[in-house]
Amino acid sequence: MGVVFPALIGLMKSLQKAPGAVAPLMRFELALLRAAGWAPQLDACECCHAEVLGQPAFIVSSEGVVCAPCSKHVEAPYVISKEALLLLFMLQRQAGVDLSTQKNARQCLQQQRLTPLSSSSPSSSGVFPKQFPNEKHISEMRSFLDRLWLSHLGKALKSRAFMDEMAT
Repeated sequence: MGVVFPALIGLMKSLQKAPGAVAPLMRFELALLRAAGWAPQLDACECCHAEVLGQPAFIVSSEGVVCAPCSKHVEAPYVISKEALLLLFMLQRQAGVDLSTQKNARQCLQQQRLTPLSSSSPSSSGVFPKQFPNEKHISEMRSFLDRLWLSHLGKALKSRAFMDEMAT
């Protein structure tokens, strides 16, 4: 409980500053998952432990993601783009980062020492598209988090409609 209340206060402050922002809500959900001991591994394949950041990955369980070669051994994997995966990773690792601009995302990547990705600007390296984040990324991230909650709880969050309303 020591993590949940500060995360909730941070969420409320963020939503007060930027109504309709989805990143604070997803950051809050990731903090709740971490507090429950259910934080997903987002930077490495859960099967072979190869790095997956910077490439499309596959969601197969509540533990995190798998790389393309390992996804061939699982039933019905769900694809998440490299951009959405990086955004989730940054939200999970950088509690206060604002991901609303490419510049902020690049700084976050550099802080995480993701040198292959941060050696040039995200837009010129193709890591992030010009419109950032776009509806596709947000939809993928939402689907990822919903799948995690469903996997851990065995049912969808009852509070999803309320949380979605907060983020609009």
